[in-house]
Amino acid sequence: AVLLAAGVAILSVVQRRADQRLWAASGSLAVTLVVGLGTLLMLAAIGRPVVGPISSLYFGLRFAGWALNPNQTALAVSIVPFIAWEHRRASRRAPARLGWTMVALGGVVIGIATLSDALMLGWGVAVAFACARWWVEGTFGVGQSRTEKRVAIFAVPLMLIAGLIVAGPTLLAAVESSAESSYDSGGQGSDRAARWQHGLDAAARAPVFGLGPGSYSGPFAAFQGEEAHNTPIDWLDATGVVGVIALLGLWGWVALRVSASDRPGAGIALCGLLVFSMFHFVLRQPLFWFFLLALAAPLPAMAHQPRHRVRN
Repeated sequence: AVLLAAGVAILSVVQRRADQRLWAASGSLAVTLVVGLGTLLMLAAIGRPVVGPISSLYFGLRFAGWALNPNQTALAVSIVPFIAWEHRRASRRAPARLGWTMVALGGVVIGIATLSDALMLGWGVAVAFACARWWVEGTFGVGQSRTEKRVAIFAVPLMLIAGLIVAGPTLLAAVESSAESSYDSGGQGSDRAARWQHGLDAAARAPVFGLGPGSYSGPFAAFQGEEAHNTPIDWLDATGVVGVIALLGLWGWVALRVSASDRPGAGIALCGLLVFSMFHFVLRQPLFWFFLLALAAPLPAMAHQPRHRVRN
């Protein structure tokens, strides 16, 4: 799986005009996922979840699409709403903008149907990051109108404080109840904490270069042949500190590429994707590597920006 992911990543970046091709492919992939998975979800909703060899429901409750695990489907649609939003921003025609809006909404519906706690947490953090980014830009950004600055500086904090005063206790109780329910559901909270600890115990046996590809954690002890369900920890087991530094360097490079471009949706998507990776080992999924490369690729319109400035 790791070799396959490496092959996909390498072949994606050695082609000509790789950035533009990757970004265009991200839109095609988003549409394909929403149409394909959306069709399966509609069939499941009308009581026909089995299509040939595919059973789209996991234990009759969670939507898994064509995957065996609904969390894999959650990963597949994790950045679809944000990618669709960016393609909508780049579209000039109303039908195209409407189409991308439908793709974004379809990705949200499919993601919710997977009942993935990691995806919901990732999206929640991503939305909070988007709100914080909007407030910072509205307050300190250049080119904002006076009205936008006043709303960001005064109206938003006042509304937030008023909302916390009025609904703060109720909201806090709801968040605590939801967190406890997710933690206790099937014992997944305690199970993940144990797996993380056992993964770190395994990493201590070979901290520099790791133990090689494989799964070295387990629910009861280290070296039970199971994953820690945490990307940095599982990668630490396999590649040691050297591999983790390389991984963090890659994530940092993608974040720099995103921050240097006019693509707020890409930054929000990256935030949610990295949060999701804290609860699953995603590096063996070629789709995760493609997502990183697509987010790091500039929009096609940006390639013409320097020449536009010269003409002006």
